[in-house]
Amino acid sequence: SAGTNRIRIAGIAAAPRGDIKGCTNKGTVECYARTSDRSAMSKVSGKNYSVSPGGITGGMMDNGAGDVGMDVINCVNEGDVIVDADVDGNNSTVGGIVSHPGYEDTSNTNTIENCINRGNIVLSGLMKGRFGGIQGGAGHIIGCANYGNISANGINTASPLGGVAGYSSYNFKFEQNICECSITAQTKVESVGGLIGAYA
Repeated sequence: SAGTNRIRIAGIAAAPRGDIKGCTNKGTVECYARTSDRSAMSKVSGKNYSVSPGGITGGMMDNGAGDVGMDVINCVNEGDVIVDADVDGNNSTVGGIVSHPGYEDTSNTNTIENCINRGNIVLSGLMKGRFGGIQGGAGHIIGCANYGNISANGINTASPLGGVAGYSSYNFKFEQNICECSITAQTKVESVGGLIGAYA
């Protein structure tokens, strides 16, 4: 599928095809995708690669517009999400609950609802991406809370950091969400927001 170059990693389900409800992850999720000389890796065999680690799920595979059918409801992540990656061809996504919620267009109805993240998100390497306490990529978020701290060291400057959502767009619902965390970046990044890193 079109999504095989977006690598999913997760504490519960890496790439589900249905809803995830009432699940808890207490384990650390670690992702290392480093080059031998720590240079940025834009392409492999003509494909742009990215990583999508999440405390509960990496998110649905991309099959194009209309790829829907994954809600995450009443889930808790207590494990840290640690990512050290040098991939910068596509936007990598990292989230305390969901990394990549689904295809980014108006057909996406995937919703993250009543979820809590307590795990810290630790980012390093040269990866470019979207990083958030609840989710990295864009989707609907309702009634979620992030208490995990977010720290970034050396990531690509074109990367937003958000206490709840790294990135949001298409007027996706963003309602009754809470962030009580610190966000630190040891390098210049595109934008940092207590709730949303970047909105387009």
